[in-house]
Amino acid sequence: MSLDFEALKGLTVEAVDRLRMRIKVTDTDLPPTFKAHIEKIISQVVGELDSVTLTTNPVFLLDKKTHDSLFQNEWNYVGSLMDEIANECFLRQITNMPLSVDEEGIPDVQLSISVDISRGYKTFTYFLNAAGDFDRRNVVNLPTLTLDTNVVRDKWEMRPGVEAVNRLLELSMEMPLSLRVTERIREDVPKPNLSYEIDRLPEIGIRTMGSVIRPKNWRGGIDYPGSLEFNTAYAESTTLDDRKMKRDWKDWDHLHAHFVSKRDIFVTSDCKFRRKARPLTERLGIIIMNPEECVTALESA
Repeated sequence: MSLDFEALKGLTVEAVDRLRMRIKVTDTDLPPTFKAHIEKIISQVVGELDSVTLTTNPVFLLDKKTHDSLFQNEWNYVGSLMDEIANECFLRQITNMPLSVDEEGIPDVQLSISVDISRGYKTFTYFLNAAGDFDRRNVVNLPTLTLDTNVVRDKWEMRPGVEAVNRLLELSMEMPLSLRVTERIREDVPKPNLSYEIDRLPEIGIRTMGSVIRPKNWRGGIDYPGSLEFNTAYAESTTLDDRKMKRDWKDWDHLHAHFVSKRDIFVTSDCKFRRKARPLTERLGIIIMNPEECVTALESA
């Protein structure tokens, strides 16, 4: 695989000391081949949606086995890209440098690459081995939070609870922590001036992520198929009246996308929605918290 290293715009390399390097990569920094690869996999599974004419707007669903395979394929691809970056950094940053060695005579070189994509946040750590090649020694999962739209609006509109949201943003600067809001926020907040704020969210440490695919709401290269497991649990855990409430579909899509992306904590300040979702979240093992609870959990970890 060939990786255009220069295509990683926004890539930051922090030289902690001469032979310690850290890199932070986000999905927006990854080359176009990454998104094209994922889109190809999704399209093969879902099929050509442009040829489908529907009067309703259902979520396209996949079973758990297929979803797990899609998830693993994506991370395998990310891993291969990180290997390419590590080798490139080795060639550019370390070649011809005088290397210190440990007691075993192995050069003391370490490279950590943190990659934050919608489907997770991981650190890949590489060490220079005795043969002069990088070995990937370990991959560590880092905390991932999905924010409901109401949490972002608490910040924008200075509503009660904004102090906890501000603290959550501070923590994301202090520790490795991924904060995401799904692209369904654009349907939640369609009108100016707040809609203009969506594209400015990265300035405060929040990035957008894909939602679940609906024929009328599919952002190519970003959204994912939904989960048959989630949909079944939703049908069996909610009342018919809840499922008929059209205004709620965006709320459920946020939670659905969080589940599909295997993220850690869903954060919402909507007590009513949290109460309605409790049977579903308990059944599927989804952790759901309000901002205050989330701050407490992170600070005590």
